[in-house]
Amino acid sequence: MHYTLKFPKKFAINAAFCNRDKLRKSIIESVKTAQHILIIAPRRYGKSSLGLISLQEAKIPFERIDLFMAIDEHSINTAIANGIKTLISKVATPSTLIIKKLSAYIRSLRVNWSIGINGVSLQLHENQTDDVINNIRNLLLFLEETLKIHKQKAVLFIDEFQEIGKLGISKSIEAVIRNVAEGTEYLSFIFSGSHRHLLSMMFDDDNRPLYNLCDRINLQRIAAKHYVKFIGDYAKQTWKQDLSKEVYDKIFLLTERHPNHMNALCRQIWSQYHTKKNPPKADVIDALWDDYVDQTLDQTADKLNKVNLSQKKVLISIANGITTLLTSKHILAQLNLSSGAITKAVNILLKEDFIEYKNNELRIINPVHTAALRKFYSGYVTR
Repeated sequence: MHYTLKFPKKFAINAAFCNRDKLRKSIIESVKTAQHILIIAPRRYGKSSLGLISLQEAKIPFERIDLFMAIDEHSINTAIANGIKTLISKVATPSTLIIKKLSAYIRSLRVNWSIGINGVSLQLHENQTDDVINNIRNLLLFLEETLKIHKQKAVLFIDEFQEIGKLGISKSIEAVIRNVAEGTEYLSFIFSGSHRHLLSMMFDDDNRPLYNLCDRINLQRIAAKHYVKFIGDYAKQTWKQDLSKEVYDKIFLLTERHPNHMNALCRQIWSQYHTKKNPPKADVIDALWDDYVDQTLDQTADKLNKVNLSQKKVLISIANGITTLLTSKHILAQLNLSSGAITKAVNILLKEDFIEYKNNELRIINPVHTAALRKFYSGYVTR
């Protein structure tokens, strides 16, 4: 297996997927009994990969709907409708009996459906908000009815689900999904998303329709011991020997075991050393990481330009190791900010998933941001 497939930029599936065995088994058990799941994690943590590999292993039909690019209720309606169409095509038998049984549902939709030997096709005809809500409800009911007729379990995997929460009609869409999801015997939902604050509002607020609907997975970083086995097995295939403990320690220190950046650094290592007789020593890992950080500076700058000056100063402080007591007089004087401004900045950065608490200390979620801030603002603030 080529190293770019072992440590991919996109989805990690099959031999590229590292561990998470317990979570995979839990997801498989849930979808086989039509239970619903919510997977929450920051972007590029592997939540989509976890859902996809679990569903592949479950060996039941599924379709992934990605709402990341959705901009309004109509684009969400289209994405859901197309996902349902594709899933039905994987399940439905285009027979006269099946079409007759489904005819009541087809007539109730503001959608033109046809089922034939080439699968399912549809054309949407929605113009009003009510049409969107009714379409989503009827499409989901239609899907459940199709699965029931075929006695077939299936999964709708709706990724970046928080995009629905940004819409003015979000509660109506949430209510429709709950209404259907509570009564399904064959259809289960996997919702996943990267905006933890928005998803928490949607699923944890007892005034919202989706409250307490799902089993919840808060995806964490993969343990070092699992990475050691995963990477070590591949290192032995490449060099007939494992990486040294010092190399592993350096990799984990720099990437903080962030899944996306673990893969990126490993790609850097293999790109430079896969044709050599021996694996790299620990003293070259810093340079490989620095190269990667430099390659991503434009992306980092774009992200950091979205925060204001107070928030940026907080991020610089955390990057320089000031992870507690940010409102102490010594720190406030260096940053030229009030304690209220610091507290407000921290709360916004937490809400926007720039930072998080780990063992009662603040840390920047993306280690590349940490590295870039240290590079340009080292010594800006000291303990």
